[in-house]
Amino acid sequence: MFYKVPLPMDEGTLMTSYAYPTDYSASKRSSLIASHPKQYIYAGIEDGTLYRIEIVDEKNILFTLIQKENGLNCIGECMNVLCVEETGEEFIIIGGDMSDGAVIKVLSNMEEVEITSIIPNWAPILDFQMLDFHQERHDVIFSCSGRGKYGSIRELRRAIGVNVMTKTEAEFDGVTSLWGLKYSSEEVMDSFLALSFANSTRLMFIGEGELNDISENSGFDLEVCSLCISNITGVKGVLAQIHRKAVIISEPRINDSLVEEKEIAARWTPPEDTIIEVASVYKNLIIISLSTINESNLAVLRVDIKYET
Repeated sequence: MFYKVPLPMDEGTLMTSYAYPTDYSASKRSSLIASHPKQYIYAGIEDGTLYRIEIVDEKNILFTLIQKENGLNCIGECMNVLCVEETGEEFIIIGGDMSDGAVIKVLSNMEEVEITSIIPNWAPILDFQMLDFHQERHDVIFSCSGRGKYGSIRELRRAIGVNVMTKTEAEFDGVTSLWGLKYSSEEVMDSFLALSFANSTRLMFIGEGELNDISENSGFDLEVCSLCISNITGVKGVLAQIHRKAVIISEPRINDSLVEEKEIAARWTPPEDTIIEVASVYKNLIIISLSTINESNLAVLRVDIKYET
């Protein structure tokens, strides 16, 4: 672990989501704005506050408040950087927590955002009423959606039908998070599908159009809910699993009959009475938010893998 940085927020607030640009987008922004760092992530707080976290070097992390609370709705667990414009502006999609989400544009001064599109979110629907207007030949649904100041009554008059092309068996019910993972950075298609449930984690290998459960050979902690599962850039087939009590680096065995000559397994655990709240992986860096009863800190782990000859 290199360093710890206190998060710039009041006690009791929660960082709910994060997003970082692709390598291409980061390089593009750096070429457009020379002073802009190459390593940065966006962090969303539950009250609608948005920060940009710049990783300058191993001892310097800068937090910049981009959007104060009340500018955005409650930020949920979904956030993703979409693209970078030629003007240096960046687009981010944000999911709302029991409120509408939005597509926002971070202006080139990196201090303001502009909401370009609203993403309707009806959840949670606490109650609804279906009415059949006289002689209109279709029903209308009124729903009680959202919570608190984001609560609303919404009307649905028409909807677009959905054709289900394929579906999984019932054993996949209750999935809370999904990650598509590649065997190597050179591959175009994903080779693994990681699934997190409320109390467990599974890893599937994608081969010949089918999902094969290789959880027992994954090296992961399976009886936990995972916060993040990601590739480690630069090493083929190496994955990172982060849950509340540990960070695990492993090289899953795809085939039981295949004996791996080079087996990788490493584990890092947080200090006593500390849990991991949020995690992200960038190349071979793992960024985690560590929480105790009284404080939250940001920690960065670097994964260095050396094969013995």
